[in-house]
Amino acid sequence: MKSMKPEPQTPRFDWDDHFFGTATVGERGQIVIPADARKRFDIEPGDKMLILSAPGKNGLMLCKLSAMREFMAAFGDALARVEAEPDSDRPEAADVIEE
Repeated sequence: MKSMKPEPQTPRFDWDDHFFGTATVGERGQIVIPADARKRFDIEPGDKMLILSAPGKNGLMLCKLSAMREFMAAFGDALARVEAEPDSDRPEAADVIEE
């Protein structure tokens, strides 16, 4: 039986919140991060950036190294909490029935 809780509302996607323009790759492989993006994500000269391949290897993702370190620490804490929970508190897959 489904819960009678209301479904959480997904925030409306606003393209302007995620699009910062373009950057041209220079002869030495450098790009300039648009000022609006630097301001929004508090990117300062000297900040270390982590550069990852996007899923499907059709692009790159950029992330401040400090932000990734914070995320990984929080993720590790969450994993530790889940691992510390007694197994009896977790519903078995067979016990969960959705209509």
